[in-house]
Amino acid sequence: TWRRKLFQWKLMAALPDSMTVDSLRTDLGRLQEKLGLTLTVRELGADELEEQAHEQYQFIVSVYGADKPGIVSSITRTLSELKLNISDVQTKKITQGGREIFVMMLEVSSKEDLKAAYVTEKLEVHCKSLGVDLSVRELEVMEL
Repeated sequence: TWRRKLFQWKLMAALPDSMTVDSLRTDLGRLQEKLGLTLTVRELGADELEEQAHEQYQFIVSVYGADKPGIVSSITRTLSELKLNISDVQTKKITQGGREIFVMMLEVSSKEDLKAAYVTEKLEVHCKSLGVDLSVRELEVMEL
């Protein structure tokens, strides 16, 4: 994820029984100095682990087109009505072919078994009235 022109990456890992969070922090501290990175290590609380376990259906929603009022509010309202949790949102304007295009990407998740086609169907109504394009794709979580 790019934030403030810096690349950010989140990694959640289950540690082997022989390793503690403090020992991981120490090991990564050496790597941090060597590569000039900023690393943060913390243990997830029980409530965070529970929340992650239940939000197993994840999507990337992309909206793009001419910038106008109401895009963000309309899309996020519909996602809320679908009981989708927004975990990340990025917006920006890009210039393409001499035209300025608004781009919004959202990472969303649900506890319910929703399909990308259903989410697309519900959002397309608003996208058509706003004159923007939409893409919804399921996000596969890779477990290492």
